[in-house]
Amino acid sequence: LIADGVQFLEEGCKNNSSVYDLFFELGYMHYDKTKNFKHAVKAYEEASSKGRTTGVAYAPAYVRHQLAHAMARMGDIDMCVGQWQEGLEFGEKLVKEGKEQE
Repeated sequence: LIADGVQFLEEGCKNNSSVYDLFFELGYMHYDKTKNFKHAVKAYEEASSKGRTTGVAYAPAYVRHQLAHAMARMGDIDMCVGQWQEGLEFGEKLVKEGKEQE
């Protein structure tokens, strides 16, 4: 059923390419179920670049956090540290602009 779930999420991502949700779920499927961290990173990166169904132009902070975790599990610690730094800077920018992160 995992392969069917991945296929279903991939199709959903194609049909709903402007929001982060399904890309995040696809990333989690690869992170937790298939243990294919390279695919998880790809899906989480895509999710991180999308907005929300509510009209907010950026994904929640936990998407960027999961991306960093997947990078670590993939074994690329330098990329992981860079992602944590990028996430911190993004959060600080949102606070400075008076926007909420979640």
